[in-house]
Amino acid sequence: MAGVMVGALIIGQLGDTFGRKKPWFAVLALNSVVGFANAFSVSWYMYAIFRFFNGVCAGGLLVLNFMWPIEFVGAAWRPLCGALSFWSFGVMALSFLAYFLRSWRHLVIATSLLPLPLLLTWWYLPESPRWLALQGRMEEAEEVLCLVAKRNGKPPPDVSGLKRFVEEENVKKEGLQKYSYWDLFRTPMYIKYTLVLMYSWFSAAAVYYGLSLNVKNLPGDRYINNFLQGVFEFPIVLSTIPCNKVGGRKKTLFGFTMLAGLCCLSVLAIDVAGKLEELSLLATVFSMLGKAFMSAAWVSISLLTGELFPTVVRNIAGGATSVVGRIGAIVAPQFVYLGKLSKPLPFIAFGSLAISAAFLGLLLTETKNKPLPDNLPPWDKKTYRLCFKDSCQENGAIAVQSQETVASSV
Repeated sequence: MAGVMVGALIIGQLGDTFGRKKPWFAVLALNSVVGFANAFSVSWYMYAIFRFFNGVCAGGLLVLNFMWPIEFVGAAWRPLCGALSFWSFGVMALSFLAYFLRSWRHLVIATSLLPLPLLLTWWYLPESPRWLALQGRMEEAEEVLCLVAKRNGKPPPDVSGLKRFVEEENVKKEGLQKYSYWDLFRTPMYIKYTLVLMYSWFSAAAVYYGLSLNVKNLPGDRYINNFLQGVFEFPIVLSTIPCNKVGGRKKTLFGFTMLAGLCCLSVLAIDVAGKLEELSLLATVFSMLGKAFMSAAWVSISLLTGELFPTVVRNIAGGATSVVGRIGAIVAPQFVYLGKLSKPLPFIAFGSLAISAAFLGLLLTETKNKPLPDNLPPWDKKTYRLCFKDSCQENGAIAVQSQETVASSV
């Protein structure tokens, strides 16, 4: 998890500097190479070093996997980008492989080779046209948009409005500016977004991985229990698609995070009633549901992270919040360790984190059916006064309406 944290921090920045495509494929290839080499480790220290670099690659991929696709679609389709991540299938596949490949070396080799066929998609997947446009590479952006339109059986989109806006911004020398993590704290509004989302990522990771690690304390076979967690997770995560479309991001985030917290506290209630042993199966179901609900909440958290921050810092924002999330994952085993003192203690911690994150999430701005912002407002005192309200979400955008129109047309 320390590697995942570092990877989210470094590769998130690389994604905004060098584009989405090149870092994604480079990290994907490196992850397989490092993982395969790890299978031949001769000491624990060698194994730990390789796993750290595997984590670095995984942290970068987690950021890019979400931020890259949402820049191709209109507002109506963005909820699918997180819900169709197939993370749940990965949980089930890992349980299946681990059950039959009891040797850790064989398991590491198998999981390292699985991603390699994705490298063949280099010739199919284009660079983000939104990122290209903001780098002043309008011809390449137009080529990508025409390619997408052709694949969808639609005529080439009209990008004249987009060109005009980009040219205006290039005159201001804002479009080609390099950005850093400090820009996430440029205005009070973005400070609020950053801090609330960081806490949400921390809580989601701590609860999700804590409940995953706590599977060893549940009755039954650990492989089957872990597989069943994936089974529970998939339909609940899919339900975020209609929920985000109808109810919006904030209500979906609040609802699923609150449900995760209540499931965790339900285990506490069973213990207080003195029926933890008698109702162990029910406690297991609540634990699995809590993990599944938190996974669904995490989809909305990721979606809000991608939609609230502009294109020029979108990967940076994803990296920064993901870093804090990995801190939550790192401390998750410590919460699980509390189970040695009293079995319900981890669930008290998980429930408290989830419920507090649910209410803090209400401070965020609803992004349903809103265009993605592309640029940040400038650094000045006037900006700070303006951005105490969410109005600077529109003030800092570049050609947002034009780009959303183009995305919808292809």
